[in-house]
Amino acid sequence: MPLQKTRHFPSSRRLPSAHQGISLLLALSVLGGLIFVTSAATNMILTVSRSSRSIGDSEIAYFAAETAVERALWQYEENSASLGALTATATPLPGNATASYTASASTENHAPKGNANLSVSSTNDPITTSNPLQVTLPPGKVFYLNLATNGAAYPSNVQVTLPTGKPAEVIVTSSNVQTQTNYMGQEGHTVSVGAPSYSNNTKLKIENTDTTASTYTIMPTGGELPIGVLITGIGRYRGVERRIEVMKPNWVIY
Repeated sequence: MPLQKTRHFPSSRRLPSAHQGISLLLALSVLGGLIFVTSAATNMILTVSRSSRSIGDSEIAYFAAETAVERALWQYEENSASLGALTATATPLPGNATASYTASASTENHAPKGNANLSVSSTNDPITTSNPLQVTLPPGKVFYLNLATNGAAYPSNVQVTLPTGKPAEVIVTSSNVQTQTNYMGQEGHTVSVGAPSYSNNTKLKIENTDTTASTYTIMPTGGELPIGVLITGIGRYRGVERRIEVMKPNWVIY
């Protein structure tokens, strides 16, 4: 009996092809890219959230500082409060006790920088005998200075030097009494403002009655000359601090 040959059929299991390897690599690359993008987006969202919270905290702190300044200005302008009364320490913000503010006030004894009408020899130094205030007025203009801030320290005397050949009118008010000087420009002349103070309600007014611009020298003796009040408000909220400074001048040119 003849032998029968046994046939061997190839197995249906196949080795991975090159196309399958590339597909797997692409799938892993896409998955890695999605993970990276998701992580970056999450980090960005968290960063924006923290930034938004920080901005919100900063706005509340700024509002607290603004409240401090407005409160001090109202007391100063409406109630003639002394500089010491404008001070506030660790005061809770109305409507938000978590936020707080402080306020302080001091006199401004320096001439404003970059002002064409008011100048001194040294802008970094206060107005004193050695660094007097120079006031330049166009014809017909008036310089008015209030020397009666409650709580301010004033010099013992203020002298106004009028330039020769330049007519002017000077009015000094002290203890509600006015002294008027009509200067015709003849020779040198000075007007003295004695003991300016809040209690004396001292005021000074200089009018240029000449047809051209004139410069007047205002020289304090026995101290510095305040020409404004500097009010500082500091607001605090959740570790954020904001500061606002407002200078309220005691002079005007009109």
